[in-house]
Amino acid sequence: MSRHRRRTDAPRAPGPIFLLGDGLLLYLGLAGTVLSWTTAYGLGEQWGILLAGCLLLVLLSLAVWSVPRHSVLPPLVLGVCWLLAVWRLWDDLRLGWCTAAAQAVESVGGRVWLLDRILAVGAETAGGISGGPEAERAVTLWLLCAATLWALLLGWAVVRRRRCWPVGLLTLPLLIPAFAANRLPDWPPFLALLTCCCTMFLSELYAHSDPKGGARFTLLALPASALLLGLLTATLPMEQYTYPQRTMEARYRLLEALRLPGMPNLFSGGYSSAGSEAEVDLAGAGPLSFSGRTVLRVETDVAGRVYLRGHSAGVYTGTAWESLDESLYEAMGELPGGYEPLNFPALANSDQPYHAVTVESAGASGGCLYFPYSLLTRPGEISGGAFVGDSCVAKELGTWRHTLYYRPEAGPRADMPGLRGEVARAERVYREFVHENYLTLPEGFQETAFAWIEEAIQAAGPLMVREPRRDFGAAYEGDVYTAEVISLLLAAVTRYDPATPLTPEGEDFVTYFLNGSRRGYCMHYASAAVLLLRTVGICCC
Repeated sequence: MSRHRRRTDAPRAPGPIFLLGDGLLLYLGLAGTVLSWTTAYGLGEQWGILLAGCLLLVLLSLAVWSVPRHSVLPPLVLGVCWLLAVWRLWDDLRLGWCTAAAQAVESVGGRVWLLDRILAVGAETAGGISGGPEAERAVTLWLLCAATLWALLLGWAVVRRRRCWPVGLLTLPLLIPAFAANRLPDWPPFLALLTCCCTMFLSELYAHSDPKGGARFTLLALPASALLLGLLTATLPMEQYTYPQRTMEARYRLLEALRLPGMPNLFSGGYSSAGSEAEVDLAGAGPLSFSGRTVLRVETDVAGRVYLRGHSAGVYTGTAWESLDESLYEAMGELPGGYEPLNFPALANSDQPYHAVTVESAGASGGCLYFPYSLLTRPGEISGGAFVGDSCVAKELGTWRHTLYYRPEAGPRADMPGLRGEVARAERVYREFVHENYLTLPEGFQETAFAWIEEAIQAAGPLMVREPRRDFGAAYEGDVYTAEVISLLLAAVTRYDPATPLTPEGEDFVTYFLNGSRRGYCMHYASAAVLLLRTVGICCC
């Protein structure tokens, strides 16, 4: 009698329905995870090999975890075999890891705090490794090796635990750095991963009421989840959807308001520059170090240099540059015709040719798009971003490559067509706004600036200032001439030095640069030039 009871209570092997449901979930979860890694972090395009490898690993994982529940021998054997394979293929796997780490740093590491440091060893080791078929094969081998371990863990979560939360913890957190860096995986593999998680969640809910019917319910919930997510995808296509202008502006202002003063951007990976953030911390402007990391890739048919801008700030505090208060923009209101200040230079030079420029963010921080001066693209023509006053173009989630149009030859020429009609009225409104807000100086700085100018003129001696250019309009000749004089004075009495130390605590950043250290780099020169130009009545930000 006791023997019969033991045979009845012994665990039975799962039926074909269980195996089919578990296998489909495992394949969606594993293949979706691996291909999401590959596309989010730019690790190659060996989809065929990875899909076939994931299929074999799923079958192996099913075989391991479908044995009686208390048997630890199959997963133990697989683990030992995996370690032996790592030992035998160590050199190839190390090459694959180093290449993948370098590519991940290139793609997102420069924008994600801490990921930079985690991948630093691999990226530095890969510094002397050239790409090519050997490196691609090594990356694919490394991905398959990692997928083997993940197949074992996912098999435990899907087949043994039958819970949604272990599956989510094993898959979704791996993509958080990419999301933080504004890099999204391709939608088909990510959709497969979401389908697996949704099906596991529904099956878990149903299993509480009918444990024996869970397998059949999984086969019903799987296509239902896929259909639902597919319909949502078709209804809201990511490539074509553009957030309304006011929505993007509100989102950008909210994110900036939530940042506490002095709080670092956790997604910048230590890389930050003037123009990448709404607030520029001058107190942290210490010695520069060149990492060799690619920040932006720019494609255009214009020869020579292309100067890009990001975010501009107009309020100098002595230790930082900050944005104007939002109430000032609200008081100005929307400009006539819905025109944007960033377009005025290009619109005033309508006789000049325009060119396309494509900017790809490979490691730049901040929540704005980078674009050339004299931007011609208007709010209704931009995809992936929205104008935010006169400060920047905020970027939408998932935007890492954008194409805009600009007029590289636009300038305050004497023969430029200028602005007429409604756009001219809009420019007049904005001009008043500029003169009211972009001439402010810290208390006491004007006296300091005049004293420095007198001293600099005496120290510099005769300045080789060119005659005012006659091709500029009469309204701009004096301003351009004054700007050139100030640049010559700065060049005569200060020294460019990337190793400039931090400004001593309690000192005004610009005042200490002009009268103290007299050495600095771009942030020092730009800040000093803006304040000196404001001192003589020229609006700058």
